[in-house]
Amino acid sequence: EAAHRSAVFVQGQLNALPAPLRIALGLGLSGFRTLVRLRYGRGQRVTAAPAGDDVAARALHRAILDLTVTTHVGDLLDIGCGRGALLKLLASRANRAVGVDIDATARQLARAELMLAGIPNCSLRKGDMYRLPFDEDAFHTIIIDDVLINAKRPVSALEEARRVLRPNGRLYIVESVHDRAAAEIQQSLADWSKAAGLRLAPARQVPKKQPAWLVSVATAADSRDAAA
Repeated sequence: EAAHRSAVFVQGQLNALPAPLRIALGLGLSGFRTLVRLRYGRGQRVTAAPAGDDVAARALHRAILDLTVTTHVGDLLDIGCGRGALLKLLASRANRAVGVDIDATARQLARAELMLAGIPNCSLRKGDMYRLPFDEDAFHTIIIDDVLINAKRPVSALEEARRVLRPNGRLYIVESVHDRAAAEIQQSLADWSKAAGLRLAPARQVPKKQPAWLVSVATAADSRDAAA
């Protein structure tokens, strides 16, 4: 009976969307069911903020906005974009925004999120952070989105990000703080950045009390602009 009610509810949510939007999303019934279940499983509506939008996530968004408020976002790349929360956050200030993730399900859900939010200048690409499908100097702003600490080759990932970063562009490194101490993570990021030819500014701890995130800004070591 519970399964039947769930199926009826999901079908109702799907039917509520205009047919052209359902087709544009490219989700089909199965994909949209996944999106709805993820949202409602966390007590959120389909049109609500991204999953995990708690105090720490909101503080992270404020920190990202604060760090980018006086800079030119230009062409934006989010490496490890997941469901596209940071793309949605910055897309209105970007010329274009591209999210890369190796996970097909994550890309599908991010595409749905962006379409439902009515953001036209974002696209999603399948991509490996060690071999990004872009030319050199392609982006003014790059976010490495909580993927470095568990990467097998973090220096290689940073070198590849630097390759597609424009001269005087900015690379934002976002890492969640879980089992490891914030100072230990920051030291690892500093060591990897130096090895990759990047200059890394001291990380912001977000929130300041009981930090859940570290946000660091890096620039190419030969860049005229210092990371701030």
